[in-house]
Amino acid sequence: MHANYSPKATKDQGPLDRPMVFTRFPNQWAFEKKEVRGSLRKLADDIQAKTAKSKDKLPWIKAATFGEAKSEKGCYRTNDNVEEVHGVEGDHDAGTMQPEEARDLLEAARLAAMIYTTPSHTRQKPRWRVICPFSKAMPPKDRYRLLARVNGVLKGALAGESFVLSQSYYAGGVAGRPPVQTFLADGRYLDEAADLDAGAMGKPGTIGGKGGTGERLDEAAALEAIRTAENFHVSAIRLAGHWAAQGEPLLRVGEKLRTVFNEVPEAERDARWYERVKTIPEILTHVYGREVSKAAHGVDDDLMTDFDEIWIDQHPGGEEPEFVDELAGFDLDQDGVIRAFTDRHVGELLFDHNAGRWFRFMGHRWQREETQLAKHYARAVSTDLASRDPKAKALKNVNVWEAIERGARTVREFAFSASGWDSDAMLLGTPGGVVDLRTGQLRPGQPEDYVSKAAAITPVPLEAFDPERDCPRWLAFLGQALGSDASAIRFFQQWAGYNLTGETREQVLLFIYGPGGSGKTTAVSVLYDLLGEYAANVATSTLTAQRHEAHPEELARLHGPRMAVASETEAGSKWAENRIKALTGGDPITARFMRQDSFEFRPAFKLTIVGNNAPGLSDVDSAIRRRFMILPFDHPPAAKDEHLPEKLKAEWPGILSWAIRGALDWQENGLVRPAVVEAATRDYFAREDTFSRWLEDECELIPGTATLTAELFESWRDYAYRNREDPGSLKRTFPERLQRAGFEPVKNRGGIRGRGFMGLKCRQREWSDFDGLV
Repeated sequence: MHANYSPKATKDQGPLDRPMVFTRFPNQWAFEKKEVRGSLRKLADDIQAKTAKSKDKLPWIKAATFGEAKSEKGCYRTNDNVEEVHGVEGDHDAGTMQPEEARDLLEAARLAAMIYTTPSHTRQKPRWRVICPFSKAMPPKDRYRLLARVNGVLKGALAGESFVLSQSYYAGGVAGRPPVQTFLADGRYLDEAADLDAGAMGKPGTIGGKGGTGERLDEAAALEAIRTAENFHVSAIRLAGHWAAQGEPLLRVGEKLRTVFNEVPEAERDARWYERVKTIPEILTHVYGREVSKAAHGVDDDLMTDFDEIWIDQHPGGEEPEFVDELAGFDLDQDGVIRAFTDRHVGELLFDHNAGRWFRFMGHRWQREETQLAKHYARAVSTDLASRDPKAKALKNVNVWEAIERGARTVREFAFSASGWDSDAMLLGTPGGVVDLRTGQLRPGQPEDYVSKAAAITPVPLEAFDPERDCPRWLAFLGQALGSDASAIRFFQQWAGYNLTGETREQVLLFIYGPGGSGKTTAVSVLYDLLGEYAANVATSTLTAQRHEAHPEELARLHGPRMAVASETEAGSKWAENRIKALTGGDPITARFMRQDSFEFRPAFKLTIVGNNAPGLSDVDSAIRRRFMILPFDHPPAAKDEHLPEKLKAEWPGILSWAIRGALDWQENGLVRPAVVEAATRDYFAREDTFSRWLEDECELIPGTATLTAELFESWRDYAYRNREDPGSLKRTFPERLQRAGFEPVKNRGGIRGRGFMGLKCRQREWSDFDGLV
């Protein structure tokens, strides 16, 4: 990918093409350094070309010259060691501005700059860095003032750590992630743009770097920065200070920090992650005080000193975390508390009025809250506000907290209904993010996705997915079970991918049959298990004819899942054909849970049925023919591998990626039914279509001749009973079947007196001499 050059970019020796000085560190620890020279245009190309397995393997760059002094840990990258600065760097991780918008703002201000995206950048959550060059080397003390010019142009979009003198950033892409993009803005050198001082914006919380009020911490952005491994250290410190300011106890803040660090995907847990998890007690030391943390965690003085060094290295002047009074301005009554509750927790909580439950956004999705967290939050806000005025002590009462929680349910920002969950049929929740099945790309989950379910595993990113490496046993297993039929394997892959989606437009079910040990149950169980919350079991009795109708609760369980599996079909059973048509037709279904009101939902599930025996059909009409696909698993292995399920579980991430590829194939080509499916389905209907066999065996087709309906029904009834089939009724189902078969109903025509059908008559039976004798 080439850099996204602005229309004004030129190839002369202007700010974009004139070489400038950078210091390159091999990693964040900066035990070594090297000065390099190059233009911003050349740097843009180099960043795009650089790729590593993980972020901690990427080099770090800084538009500054460093001396030879090291910290006690051997790090060159400290504030005191900066000798000259040759430009400024800024970081945007709040996700509120696209890099193209930033480029346009810089060009409008006539500032030369290069912007590059980070590996965590998405269109939904943009993350990028900006570098602006100087015309000459400048003293370190001028960097803050000059960066404030850039932040003003960018409307305060830069993160606070951008203003740390020695702050450096990694540069390059990560394998398996979207490639880095770069954007060039043509213009003047930053140090020659004194006119921008009037609108300069310093570190968030200041104006022009001289104090004043500013933005509060974006808690969701800070949490996301940790979850996506974008920024560990500064985000953890800010969150600890933020929660401490809210009155959260020390142990609770430690628990919350560890929780969010544990949400970082395994693949992203590099050396930075382990180092920062280890320093959580030190962060709490800084925020809550030395003695309190010592008592709670047993932190020794060496660790405290070590934390102080880290803090000083990263923060000029050793400034404290910023504490912003978030509750200022709210009235000290119940309505004021509800408003403060809303301000503090909007985007984190929703109340589902159908389920009567609070949901909390955690780990890329909304999860049902079972611990009365909302009431705890109501208590925290109430007591925080009550502490401001002795006259507001009533806010500390339990009944007030309960009233606040109940009142918050009605706030529009929290109010939600069941129909809103998982409404985007092409988004798949996973522990490591949300997969957009339109593209197959994995990205961080957003509250506005309204995803409430998750698969059991995070897939291998498609860019890095190699089936032969990531799921070789699965491929070998399917090759054995399906007789190395490539078209059958592709069809099963498409079916797996279709089941990842919430779409039901195919209006079909898949029946998989085969002898014991053929692999049919293993194949379906793997898909069922890795789909996690998107899969559900269906009682076979729900799909087969019973004396009594299935309880609506059985159908209610199918609200939400995308894969519904039934197994162990019994020999001699019959399909509940009308119900199967309803469940696969895509129309709304009415159901209810035990002792609750009925509700209506549109199904997202696809039926997969596994069995040794195929239940029978009473009426093989065109509607039921459209619904069924039958896939035989009839190549059992010579020897059964008892440990195969455990071996396949190790390949779940790759198998899920394999299924995602199937979803992409299905979207492009539809379900491509192989010859083996067409043949098996055709044979099944031929066996089950008793009515067509009656027409062939017991009737003659004679144009212009009619036969009374009663006479035809008597012949059909006898034939049906001999074949253990329900003949239906003379006046309704039998005439309907004849009409669907193409026969015309007539009255007093074709040689009959009464009602009948034109074009057929019953064959004359040849009686044996012993017929009718006892």
